[in-house]
Amino acid sequence: MTKKLTKQDMRQDAFRDFLSLAYKDVEQSLEHHWKIYLAGLVVFLAALVGGMQAFHYVEARKDSASMRLAKVMEAFNAPVLSADDPSRKELSARQSLFFDSSQARDAEVTKRIEEALKGGGPVVTRNLTLLYKAEEASRAQRYDEAISISDPLCADPPADVLAVMLQARVFEAQKKADKAEAAWKKLSTMKSAVLPDGAAEELLGEYYERAGEAAKAEEAYKAAQAVLLAKGGEKDPLLARVKERLEQMKAS
Repeated sequence: MTKKLTKQDMRQDAFRDFLSLAYKDVEQSLEHHWKIYLAGLVVFLAALVGGMQAFHYVEARKDSASMRLAKVMEAFNAPVLSADDPSRKELSARQSLFFDSSQARDAEVTKRIEEALKGGGPVVTRNLTLLYKAEEASRAQRYDEAISISDPLCADPPADVLAVMLQARVFEAQKKADKAEAAWKKLSTMKSAVLPDGAAEELLGEYYERAGEAAKAEEAYKAAQAVLLAKGGEKDPLLARVKERLEQMKAS
């Protein structure tokens, strides 16, 4: 996916832009593909990148720290393709990055992360890089490492929102139900400009559905619905989704 950023996009904080755009893609598919998303942060960042959007941002800003982060994002989201995959030819023609194995990709991601962290830069860029480092650990099922890396970020806005999301998914992957629930509930109480209205409550409902706790899921969805209606979000697609979940739960 390639999207040329507008001047308005460039004026927005990169962290907020990454999260809000990614969430729009995620909210429509989380219900059916949640197991894929247990890895963590990739669900909120990878959806929008496609390897190129970050580079359009960097081209406009001429910012070396953002360039290093963009390289991390490019490698992290690059596909792994078999030797006979027909898409290799197209990606090669576009000079898009891809790998022959997950091991090669992971090694390149780790290398770029370390280069980005050594290069310094703004706190927001550094925190996003650390979140990718935690996500890389989670993708490799080094869950304790992912928690350790993300722990300090849970108290460092605006990274705290993404760090708590990451930890909630890691705890689910570890089947630590108490910790997973606590993390999702913590997210639902967080006030942050980077999280769309009603999103945290809706995600808590999704968690309870996955956990088989229908009553708690219904309560969370109703809380999301109340937030969205109070904010005048009658036409918000998230409200339509919440109403759909409530209707389906009622019918089941």
